[in-house]
Amino acid sequence: MSSTRTDKYWLRVKLAYVVPLVGLIFGVLAFAGLPSSVDGSEVTLSAYPLRASMFWAYILSSVVAVFQLPHAIYRDKKELSKDYSSINQRHWITVGILLYFSGGLYYLWYLLARYWRTRNDTVSGGSIRDIGIRHIPLLGVAVSRLGQSLQTETQAEPPSQQPQPVDTNTAESSATTASPEFGAKSAAQEAYESTETSATLRAPHLQAAAEEAYESAESLRQDADAAREERNYDTSVEYYEEAVEQYQAALDSASTHDVGLIDTAEINEQIALVKDQKQQARQQQARQSHLTERVTSLQATYDKGDALANSGELEQARSVFQDVESSLVPLADSLSGDEFPDIRETIVSLKEQCQQRQAELTERLDAGGVPDTIPHVPDVSVEYTRLTEQEPIGSGGNADVTKARLPTPDEDMLLAIKEPRMSGTLHQDTVDQILTEAETWDKLDGHDHIVGLVDYGSDPLPWIAMEYMDAGHLGEQGSEMDIQQMLWTAIAVTKGVRHAHRRGVAHLDLKPENILFRSVDDAWNVPKVADWGLSKQLLDHSKSMKGLSPQYAAPEQFDESFGPVDDLTDIYQLGAVFYELFTGSPPFEGQPAKAMHKVLHEQPTPPSERASVPSELDEILGKSLAKEKTDRYDNVAYLRDALTKLSNE
Repeated sequence: MSSTRTDKYWLRVKLAYVVPLVGLIFGVLAFAGLPSSVDGSEVTLSAYPLRASMFWAYILSSVVAVFQLPHAIYRDKKELSKDYSSINQRHWITVGILLYFSGGLYYLWYLLARYWRTRNDTVSGGSIRDIGIRHIPLLGVAVSRLGQSLQTETQAEPPSQQPQPVDTNTAESSATTASPEFGAKSAAQEAYESTETSATLRAPHLQAAAEEAYESAESLRQDADAAREERNYDTSVEYYEEAVEQYQAALDSASTHDVGLIDTAEINEQIALVKDQKQQARQQQARQSHLTERVTSLQATYDKGDALANSGELEQARSVFQDVESSLVPLADSLSGDEFPDIRETIVSLKEQCQQRQAELTERLDAGGVPDTIPHVPDVSVEYTRLTEQEPIGSGGNADVTKARLPTPDEDMLLAIKEPRMSGTLHQDTVDQILTEAETWDKLDGHDHIVGLVDYGSDPLPWIAMEYMDAGHLGEQGSEMDIQQMLWTAIAVTKGVRHAHRRGVAHLDLKPENILFRSVDDAWNVPKVADWGLSKQLLDHSKSMKGLSPQYAAPEQFDESFGPVDDLTDIYQLGAVFYELFTGSPPFEGQPAKAMHKVLHEQPTPPSERASVPSELDEILGKSLAKEKTDRYDNVAYLRDALTKLSNE
């Protein structure tokens, strides 16, 4: 803190020195070389405008300097007490200001004194005379005492004519006193010695300064203790350092001229104690910083494990969580009592998260694997009027799907019932569309990866009874899979679509919501392709594309210049669906018009650049998503084989 005050005074003193000094220079220049008369007439400043300007500049700077005087006295007496604890020292500073203010001499002295003290930072609070102050302010006292001496000699009786023995020392002393050259020096020395011998008289002032510094140190120490208690170690270290400075100032004041004012031993003990407390605060600060950095690093590692889990790397993610937990245990054990409660709370929370994620991943890994058998629906006949407990589970296009219960002799069977959405009159086109879908679906029935068709009818309205899929759709399940389950799921879907193509049926609306899952105990959920509402037999050249999903549609479904819609359209759509399965988002996103423009004109980002997946997928999905049909796989079986090869590597 004292260095901060010194820097501040350097700036102020330089300004205070320059103003009157510049004014003095202007004044000297104004009168230098000015003739006493011209042609016998008196010379005035008005005849020399430049010199007149310099003269008034001197007057103005002197006025400014006069206004600076009270401020300088006030600030010196108030602020310099932090450097010079003796009140008498501050009084002598004031005397120096008064005696040598004019012409900038005080500021010159102050500048030199400050410079000397900055160069020699070992000066104690009670040694102001060691920086040269005795050579300037005390001259005023010397002049006063010299005047008193001359007055006394004038009033004394004439000396006797009788010769007296001459004492050499006295003669030398008298000669020195009588000599104008040495008289001021002797008086200054006498004033200094008088100051030395008056230490006892100055004791109350020194004690007041010592007590003030001691009280300030105690206050700073208490603030430092409070900051340390609140674990604000940066502030506590700063306060401890300031407290040591104030204790040292109190000790210097108490030790001035060896006048015993307060117990210096107690101050020394306090200084040692505060230094020890400051060292402890530094150690705690370093330990807190180390623990914080370590916990932050482990949190970052945890986040990496979380990303691995989200990308399907379940085994690697579980290993990361195990490593993080094992690293957190010794950190928690190293904290004693109530040390760093915030850090402890973070460690405990992160440890619990690791344990929870490990349990989740273990459950998913233990339950994983290819099912031994694929569940199907029994071959039963459905009477629409016997369906009970119908509950809405979804809707799309112009139809709704409900979950219903069908009583059977063995047990009740859960079914999904698709019906046209009723909004006034039921149009014949809607009836025909439902029945056509059912007939197409019936041709595909019985495959492991196509949702089973149970029954359908038209009374009292068109309806389709389907296998109830209880484990959601691909858009919901994809993020929970590891890479092997993703590959197996994609391969299973291609098998279902391949089965439809071999029977002359293209789906034409493949999207995550149309790939449903059925749960299997102790195995991966089984994917099955559903909703064949937009599907058509390949010999049917209908151009009706209502209900199309642009994010997964092929270019030829928007622009006939890319060719007709056929089984290669399904290959493009499978590429879009699998792209989302592996990366978490479709290849092209946005509003329908924007997505359509991207499908027609842009290339998708390689999957490996968007997610942690094998780089081989870049080629597989890139070929599936080719805009030109001739650049895609010729058959969905080739896409299936490429995925199978990657899965086996």
